[in-house]
Amino acid sequence: GALRWLAQPFGGAELAILARLEDGSLTSVLEIEGPGVGLFDGPDQEGLVARWGAVLRDLANSEGFVSRIELLERCMPVDPQAHDRYVAEFDALAVPEQLRLSYDELHDQVGAVSEQHRNFLVVRMTGDRALARASKLAGGGDDGLGAVMLREVEALAARLEDAGIKVLHGLGPRRTAALIASLYNPDHPLDDTVGMTPRNAWPRTTVNTREHLEVDGDWFHATAWVKTWPLVAVGVNFLAPLLVQTPGVIRTVAVTMDLIPTDVAMTIAMTDLTTDAANSSAAAKAGRTADPRDDRQLSQAELRAYDISQGAGGVKAVGYVTVSARTAEDLELAKRRMRTAGARAWLTLEWCDKEHDRAFVNTLPLARGLR
Repeated sequence: GALRWLAQPFGGAELAILARLEDGSLTSVLEIEGPGVGLFDGPDQEGLVARWGAVLRDLANSEGFVSRIELLERCMPVDPQAHDRYVAEFDALAVPEQLRLSYDELHDQVGAVSEQHRNFLVVRMTGDRALARASKLAGGGDDGLGAVMLREVEALAARLEDAGIKVLHGLGPRRTAALIASLYNPDHPLDDTVGMTPRNAWPRTTVNTREHLEVDGDWFHATAWVKTWPLVAVGVNFLAPLLVQTPGVIRTVAVTMDLIPTDVAMTIAMTDLTTDAANSSAAAKAGRTADPRDDRQLSQAELRAYDISQGAGGVKAVGYVTVSARTAEDLELAKRRMRTAGARAWLTLEWCDKEHDRAFVNTLPLARGLR
């Protein structure tokens, strides 16, 4: 749908607020420090996950207006030319030739697998009557909407800092436009905001086919959705194969979550538990061979109900993965590697064939993909 771009002062700069005209929802983007998948000891990582869970619980049960969040990680190979340019500045230094050759060899080996990981948190408010009333009390119009969103984002940023999740900055209109442009065209650096506007954030042309989305004749993208999440017990780093163990593939991983108050989540969990148990019982009475996946699904429902009973907030989540390449052939190779990475993470990825144009939008910083 069409977007109207607003802005509010935030952290000494600006915070972009994207108002979707179709449903009145508002979204803003924060860049956060990555979780350091694979870099921390198990207890440290588990502690961070527990604190993040507490943030979700508090958001879901608060009287605020944040109804959905999206975690978006952008993974790209590091530009080796940037380091080459840096080293070239020191050519005048008297460095032994053997040492220089050894360093160049090491740089070539590391450059082949080095990646840049950038993490973003997208905040969405639902455009409902409660938001309209709050906006009116805050001055009405765009200024009122901006004031409400700013208040929510500032409260969330403070809560994240308390949980040990560092907020680097909010994205203003130019930063948001540069991020969108880079997702469509990886040749555009994420931090290149020169001349960026909401108008030139989008590609000039797109061609959708069964296998991919072609952008401006230069880049090919394919998007998969997470058809099934792990049905077995996994560790806190279970997404590592997607995030840090597939070097050389340009990819965006997005997980979007609707926040559900604890009491509502418990009602839903109990309904799911009753349905799963009834289906299992019906299959047994009919003499059908038990499907072990049904037992796993039942145990997952039981675990979810238990977690909620212990005070966890509820979320309804969906995941998407977009891979990008310069040619259709390279894209097919990237898709194979990501499907393998998904299997190693106990996920089932299904490519959104014939709908890559629509699915790609779900990996933009717009908190889309859930109905």
